[in-house]
Amino acid sequence: MQANAWVALVRPENFLTTALSPELIQKFLEEVSMTSDEARYAITQRDTGANDFTAFRNKPMIREPNGLLAVDIAFLLDKQASGPFWRVNFESRQTGDRLRIFWGAVFEYYVNEQFSAAPEMAGRITLFNPTDPQNDAKEICDLLLFQDGTLVIAEFKSCMFSAEAKYSGDHEALVKAIERNLVRDQGKQKKKGVEQLADAIKFLFDSKQSLNTIDQIDLTQVRVVYPLIVTLDQIGQVVLMSTLLNTYFDQLIDRTSIGQVEVRPVFCTDVESLEDVLPFSDIYPLHRFLQNWLDNDPKLQSTLIHHFPTKLPHRPNQILAEEQRLMGEATKRRLFPAEFR
Repeated sequence: MQANAWVALVRPENFLTTALSPELIQKFLEEVSMTSDEARYAITQRDTGANDFTAFRNKPMIREPNGLLAVDIAFLLDKQASGPFWRVNFESRQTGDRLRIFWGAVFEYYVNEQFSAAPEMAGRITLFNPTDPQNDAKEICDLLLFQDGTLVIAEFKSCMFSAEAKYSGDHEALVKAIERNLVRDQGKQKKKGVEQLADAIKFLFDSKQSLNTIDQIDLTQVRVVYPLIVTLDQIGQVVLMSTLLNTYFDQLIDRTSIGQVEVRPVFCTDVESLEDVLPFSDIYPLHRFLQNWLDNDPKLQSTLIHHFPTKLPHRPNQILAEEQRLMGEATKRRLFPAEFR
């Protein structure tokens, strides 16, 4: 940068060799940037302390006379990932929960695809959206994964946390958002991840019930249960998330009424971490990743990936690699159509 400060700047001219119109380029750059004066105004209007990064999450680049400078690359990537959701959600608030329902269905389909593509291992049984044998309309959970006497009970959550909740530095607002999206929505009186998992465990293993099988899974063979929440939002992989969720889980689950089954704490991770561990399913099953995390971090204060086993070989996620290849080709064709004619 000392030799050539221009390498740090993004300018409209960088995109003029593409097929994008100057108007579209300008609109995009305005979407992700603000001037120093605009940044100062945004901060002073709603400053909640030294940890309030909301302004930079909303506009992660600063416009200077010679170009744009990224305040934080992670904020810019986060804007790319969640920005479309919040933009559509803002512009179509009259549609109620239609976007959220659609978003959730797509996310669940994708996570199911990840599990379906995981390398095979003898004895493993995977059930997607299992239902009550006596009532097909009653879904137990999003996924049951049985292997070697262990049962992973999973819920997939597509909820997107607002910049206000994640970056304002207001811990009370963040806790309320976590409770609403991952424990229970009090306003709608709707159970969410943690409470759904507690209900699923009670339904499957309450000693007062006589439920012995779910589809191909013999519940009498289950010795250990691993409750798991997978989030689309990266908040699922931040430190202390699992620790916090277990304060609710411990209030909702009565381990003394579940017979001989040992119930582990709730594990929370994001889908990116899941994409990293599932390619090892044939040599290192998911429940072993979770147990390894618990062994090294009994209070679950860190994250799944922080305790990734060191001796495993490198294995890329094939679904992700293929989708990235296809997206890269589509992007290049749109930016440089003449080269692909």
